[in-house]
Amino acid sequence: MFAFLGQVVDLLDAWRTGSGAAEQAPRVLWGIAIVLITSIGMVALRAAMQHQGLARNLKEPLAAAQSG
Repeated sequence: MFAFLGQVVDLLDAWRTGSGAAEQAPRVLWGIAIVLITSIGMVALRAAMQHQGLARNLKEPLAAAQSG
């Protein structure tokens, strides 16, 4: 991850100076997009799993209280 961020910083520096490394811009921008989308997906998956765990634990005591 840190190596990727280093590449982003190097690319931004290349754009500023106008060197030939700016040709790698599409590759780095796609990489940034993939990292962002993956990060959002991982957070959503974690939240869904946590919600399912909480909902399951909440239903069990309620069912026991209603039957008893």
